[in-house]
Amino acid sequence: QVLDYLRRNLKGDLFATIISVIEPHDYSKEISGLSFDIQWCLKTVFSNRSALVPRSLEEAVVEYAQDNNHLEVLKQLDRPLSSTCFMENLEDKLQKHVEVMGSEDTIDVIIKESPKNYTYIKRVVVTPTRLIYFPEVLVQKSRLLRKFAEHDFVIVSFRDENLAKLVESNLINSMKWFITNGVELCGQIYRFLACSGSQLREHKAIFANTETDDDICNMRNQIIDSPQSFNSIAKYMAGIGLYLTADVPLFDVPHHSVIKVQDAKAKNGVLPTDGAGKIKLSLYKKFGDPCMDTSAIQFRFGGSKGMLVPVQDDDREFLSTNSMLMLRPSMTKFVNSHKIDDSLCLVNEAKYIPLTLNREVINLLTSIDIHNKVSQVEHYLIRLQDEALKKTLTRLTSQNQAKIALKKHMPGLLVENVARNFD
Repeated sequence: QVLDYLRRNLKGDLFATIISVIEPHDYSKEISGLSFDIQWCLKTVFSNRSALVPRSLEEAVVEYAQDNNHLEVLKQLDRPLSSTCFMENLEDKLQKHVEVMGSEDTIDVIIKESPKNYTYIKRVVVTPTRLIYFPEVLVQKSRLLRKFAEHDFVIVSFRDENLAKLVESNLINSMKWFITNGVELCGQIYRFLACSGSQLREHKAIFANTETDDDICNMRNQIIDSPQSFNSIAKYMAGIGLYLTADVPLFDVPHHSVIKVQDAKAKNGVLPTDGAGKIKLSLYKKFGDPCMDTSAIQFRFGGSKGMLVPVQDDDREFLSTNSMLMLRPSMTKFVNSHKIDDSLCLVNEAKYIPLTLNREVINLLTSIDIHNKVSQVEHYLIRLQDEALKKTLTRLTSQNQAKIALKKHMPGLLVENVARNFD
């Protein structure tokens, strides 16, 4: 496997090259007395790479970390080492970093500060035989991250040795141990807390650093205080997963300002109002940007999710109450027995998206206008399509049009360099 990897990624003939494969050294004992962040940074350097470097350079990095507390300087080491493919002159690049760290000159570094409603979170990949540490990444906060801001979290991904999704049942079973017992990272135990729907599809989950499993249960109970009301574990975890959606807190809405209205049901049993609620326009205007020019928003509120559409304050379903929000049973995934969270959170807002005009769209639009209320609509749509085809063909005859098309898929400088070789 090593030979195949090198042949794919290195230039030249390797068939006559003698290659010795050595086991990477585990520096856990040497760095155990350092701070958690320093340990994580060093493990990122030593585990998240595709080629081993000389042991002397590794020892120089560890020695520097033991003598200095320059976390931000050490973080720079993951740049030359965390590439997913073999890098030329890798040893020289690392040697330059070590020389800079060992110099007596003052080292200026930029401290990363997270923007508002964003935070840095660490990542680790668990395979059947190893742990691969990754640098922290900037993520948008969710209700869970805001609610438990004092806790340390890590995103754990489960992969096979090729870093692909687990598909074999025996490998999947081997990961159950980590879900049950947690994973030890830099001397601290992180336990499984929850996962969203998208994380579940990607074989990822959120783990929290807690003393016991009871602490995890207490955290979950602060989100859903009556887990016994769920008839399956899957639905319970899906409810917890609502708090993992990246969102923006708008303001608090007291629960007594929310009314519940039954869904409208069609004759065939379909719910036209599935997941769609209402919000008074006077409250909607308080959102300000980015919602002022949108017709609906995607939201999270307690155990409810879906879309909210602004309506006039004198809407008939609001006339007899002083409520500000109208929710439907199809929007409510769980209900807490007492007030836990009153925050109305914005996930996304309605927006225009590009639409490609093709024969299917033309047929759809013309079939809607069955009474020909719009004259010549079909001829108009076909003319738009023909104009778009002519514009596309100009990419083959006009260099400027070709550059515009290519720059949508390639860096502009690369396009200019390629263009010099053509008339």
